Amino acid sequence: GMVLCYPPEFKYSHSTAVAARYVSYDWLWNQVRVKGGAYGTHMSIGGFGQITFHSYRDPQPSASFDAFCAAAEKIRELADGGDIEKYIISTLPSANPMLTPHSETIWDETLYFRGLPADDPVISTDQILATDAAELRRSVMTQALARKEEDARGAFADAPVQQVTDA
Repeated sequence: GMVLCYPPEFKYSHSTAVAARYVSYDWLWNQVRVKGGAYGTHMSIGGFGQITFHSYRDPQPSASFDAFCAAAEKIRELADGGDIEKYIISTLPSANPMLTPHSETIWDETLYFRGLPADDPVISTDQILATDAAELRRSVMTQALARKEEDARGAFADAPVQQVTDA
């Protein structure tokens, strides 16, 4: 996997949720899992500015790294003419997930320790529905991913890829 950390202006928002859904379930699924042969792949976004790309049992980690680095370009392509609506629809359940009492307690504790009000959702259904192409294009996440792609490619250009195997 690869963890990218972003500057303080990065905030998890409705557009980042839709973009992450697209990257995980379309771009990475097809490139890393279907074409690359990995058992699984995903992009995760944390509330403190971390974006994580990972693959599981990946026979081609170098190709997966290239797919991770291309995420910003693919989000821009989605904004420039892709079917945004289906990713908006598939993102909606994340705005109001069904929680067990235990999960609700953990969520409330998370909000408390982050200093967020318990009755204020991090992301609302209305915000997700308001996502459009312009929002995806100007997303801080899209811009940050593009900057990190340049940094990551430069930092790892000559580095050998090491496969971690199960013990």
